[in-house]
Amino acid sequence: MYISEQHIENFFGTLDEAIDFLEKAKNAGLRLSLTYCDVELHSDTISVDGAYKAVTGMEKDEYIKAHQEWLENYKRERAEKKQQAQEKIPGWIEKGNQMIYPEKKEEWEKCVRARADDLYYGEDLEDALEIMWEIHCFADIEDIERVFAKQDHSGISANKVMSIVANFSKLGPQVVRSMAKDGVIDSFDEEDLKKIEEQNKVYKENEDKAWHDRSEEEERRKKAEALAKVPEWIEEGNKLIYPERQEEWKNFVEGNAQSGGLMVHDVLQLMKSLDQGGDISETLNIFRNEQGHSGVSESWCTSIVARFSKRGPEFARAARGGWLGEEDLKQLDELEKQNAEFEANLGSGKSY
Repeated sequence: MYISEQHIENFFGTLDEAIDFLEKAKNAGLRLSLTYCDVELHSDTISVDGAYKAVTGMEKDEYIKAHQEWLENYKRERAEKKQQAQEKIPGWIEKGNQMIYPEKKEEWEKCVRARADDLYYGEDLEDALEIMWEIHCFADIEDIERVFAKQDHSGISANKVMSIVANFSKLGPQVVRSMAKDGVIDSFDEEDLKKIEEQNKVYKENEDKAWHDRSEEEERRKKAEALAKVPEWIEEGNKLIYPERQEEWKNFVEGNAQSGGLMVHDVLQLMKSLDQGGDISETLNIFRNEQGHSGVSESWCTSIVARFSKRGPEFARAARGGWLGEEDLKQLDELEKQNAEFEANLGSGKSY
């Protein structure tokens, strides 16, 4: 007597349970079939190795061995990633601290440690830091979006990354809002973004005040150090200039010391180089490459050296070249004439 086969379209259970089900049907004289992972299995032809071969491409013992190896590799890879994440925590904290408001440092450290222990082991954190760095460097929104696109996020990971950016980057809410407007990411809750912006506004005011206070303190420190060096600078300069200009040199040193004395330092360095009698190119190298003068400071420093150094006019012509106007050249000619007279006074024993 022919018994028609009944088919079960979706079997819920393990492969072993499916095999056991079909074997019991076979022993009961029933003809059943079922679909398991898109593979049809039949009670009249069912066997353990046959079913495993059809579904996994391997017999059962091979599959168990391969699966065990895969599981061990997976556990080892996860352990390695966890260890690597733990080792990166100090670097992630430090890098983030460079780009966030000081008031958020404690919260940032908690975020880093939590992300290092989650499913991604800090991968989303690294992506967020990459975007935060672009923002920190004032990149265009298009460049930020290109960086984000290269990270190739899914919906969940994209939200995780941009949530970090929104909460910690100084311009995070603005960037998140722009990217959502461009359709790059899903929109964030506007009320949440506004709260972060208001918080950042307070932190920005604190940061500006702290910077201003540090700047004033640094200026006071530099001024105090410069004023303490005034006698030394005057004495050093007097050894390099004509006696007739010593009073003028004293006035210059005392005046520049009020603003930190940086120009006195540079002028003395250049005058000492010129006094050694070497090629003018050696002094120009100090002036351009070591001291790095340009624009206003270049013109001012040149004019001071020209005024006080015995080789000052020579240095000014070499340093400024084609930038010297007719009036500048006349002044240099006058300085050279004065220097010749002062040199003659030294030779005759005169001093003023």
